[in-house]
Amino acid sequence: MSRHLPLIPAPTWHLASYPRSGNHLVRSLIEFATHRPTLGCPGATQDAPIYQRPANARARLIDIRDADPVAFKSHFANQIQRHDQDYLIDHFLLITRDPREAISSHLARDLTRHFCLGDRTLRRRVEQELNIYIALLYAYRAYPARRRLHVRFEDLTAPPERSHPAARALLDAMGLPSAELTAAGWLQVRKIAAASQHSLGRRGQKVRARLRQAVGARIGAADVDHFLATGSWSGPLSG
Repeated sequence: MSRHLPLIPAPTWHLASYPRSGNHLVRSLIEFATHRPTLGCPGATQDAPIYQRPANARARLIDIRDADPVAFKSHFANQIQRHDQDYLIDHFLLITRDPREAISSHLARDLTRHFCLGDRTLRRRVEQELNIYIALLYAYRAYPARRRLHVRFEDLTAPPERSHPAARALLDAMGLPSAELTAAGWLQVRKIAAASQHSLGRRGQKVRARLRQAVGARIGAADVDHFLATGSWSGPLSG
């Protein structure tokens, strides 16, 4: 007589990141590997699962076989709380990008609309965005160590010979299937994710350069890594 072992439910994940840090790429990867949808930020009606986006409709790369969501996107700490109110989520993935690059990329898209951008306005907005960025780091640290993971945007956007092993290692660490992720499949996943990105114009690039300098005076990637590992700050934020 055969013995039927109980099914072990697959883990579900918070996908937390500051904007412009690779959440879309990670969602694409997870949907491709698991054949399950990911949900966007709470209340963001346009933030559909990746498989429903036009880029996937054209490529026909991601097919969904199980409608239960496997991961839930958040850009703000309160969105993590809102997801927890609606779903049973037991793991936490934090996606970080060098804060100088992430904040300058995101904020430049808003501040470029200002005809005259003064230094005071720029510094005030940088401080606001730093608070948002740092709140996600604290949310990560609040999760039990055995149920949290951290991945860097830079590792997943490196040349394919480096980023493909990093993507497979991420899936393995999350307890998600990685066997289907061939090198060619990874290139397709990256292509689908890139289809949602829009470049800055010339004025936007100038604003971004100013923002990058302002953010860099307060925090860098090494400070982020140090805090995630130790729970304490180094550099300007330690005071």
